[in-house]
Amino acid sequence: MEDIIQHYWLAADLKRRLLKLVDASPPSECCKKIFMHGRQISTGSLSPEEILKEEPVLRMIQQIIQVNDEILSINPAEFENFLRYRIQNPAATVRLLKIIFQGYGKQPALTTLLNQETIFLKDLLYNKLCEMISEENWRDFVRLLLNEQSLAPEFFKDYHALLKYPLELQILGYGEISTVMKPVGKFTQFKNTRWIYKRMPIFPSLEDVMKYRRIYREYRELLIQKCGLRVPEQKIWYVVRKNGTVSVYALQEMVNPDLIGHKIIHRLNPEQGRFLFNRVLHEIKKIWDFNQASEDLKIALDGQISNWALLDLSTENIENQIRADLIYLDTSTPLYRIDGKEQLDPEIFIKNSPSFLRAVIRLFFLQDVLDRYYDFRLVVIDLIANFYKEGLPQFIPYLVEDANRQFEGDFSELNLELLTEKEIKKYYKQDAFIWKFFQASRKIDKFIIEKIRHKRYEYRLPGKIKR
Repeated sequence: MEDIIQHYWLAADLKRRLLKLVDASPPSECCKKIFMHGRQISTGSLSPEEILKEEPVLRMIQQIIQVNDEILSINPAEFENFLRYRIQNPAATVRLLKIIFQGYGKQPALTTLLNQETIFLKDLLYNKLCEMISEENWRDFVRLLLNEQSLAPEFFKDYHALLKYPLELQILGYGEISTVMKPVGKFTQFKNTRWIYKRMPIFPSLEDVMKYRRIYREYRELLIQKCGLRVPEQKIWYVVRKNGTVSVYALQEMVNPDLIGHKIIHRLNPEQGRFLFNRVLHEIKKIWDFNQASEDLKIALDGQISNWALLDLSTENIENQIRADLIYLDTSTPLYRIDGKEQLDPEIFIKNSPSFLRAVIRLFFLQDVLDRYYDFRLVVIDLIANFYKEGLPQFIPYLVEDANRQFEGDFSELNLELLTEKEIKKYYKQDAFIWKFFQASRKIDKFIIEKIRHKRYEYRLPGKIKR
């Protein structure tokens, strides 16, 4: 129910943009395009999918139809129960129900407007109105959009201000950037949940969330279907805030925290640890095998040991379990390029950076950081350097030796320069310094925003990170 209303918020924005794009009376260029493409659809010379791919106005119309249909499918009794449970103000609940189903003031109900709007758009899109469209028809449709544009804010004013989210989140841990949590509290639906929540940066609009959700899903499918990695189930949960920005959580199926790589390595003997490392290397290599065979699509990942986990670990057959149960966890930063273009908008993640450093990061560091994850050798260096962070420097010589053996053996087609312990240590020191500086800058940024500018700091900061 909540997702449908959030989708409607996105559709309201699409309709505002549609009003700006079209003229008030035919024959506008927009109408001509719609009519032309409608004929192509009806005659079969082009499929709807081919046309929608090429024509942004038609994509907008298709999205609007889809969301309108979702709203029209809402059961009034179920929606009333939803509002009474989630909104504690009875008067506001009555008002919201009137706006949606009964009519508010002199305006008809939103569902009435949406139904008329949808009938017109479906007929228009599939060319049924092509021969009979008149100026009056078009003006009536524009009036429908304008009426809805005046009514929708009345609904969202109370809805966003008063809706209560029956969710409490307990912090499980901090990454360098994000916070990982699990839901707790008295509400039955969150007891014994199988999901963990990773708090993402604030998104500027719901449309940006929809783009991220698509990329988030596609990245997981690429890792599974194109590269053969194992990845947990995942989904997106989000909350539209009063100012129109969106709080986003990347949900992932929970694994046993004691079986995540950076904890497992403390339980394994040196030989088992090396076996796990080599298994991770071969999993990472699957990405570059795909990249070498693909011209237009390139996939990246962050291979550090804390991004891998086992589903089980017993005292017997550890090596068999590592072979069978190794899974990759870090899918919330979906990195892949099509024709050299990064699909994820990196500006979203710059928002987590201190405000006074963003321009510098954007100008001097952002591209280098992104490129690192597309470089197999640098991914391996970062993976080995993790063992310094985890307090296991004694592993480093053996891991360098194993990586070089693979570089000269199974990975020889990648033509990689051999690693040295000195190089790994230098990399770790530089990386540790950068992250210490970054976290110190975030604390300064928090002080400036809260104590000097008297505004809310949107992010949680970790305590001291052991390095």
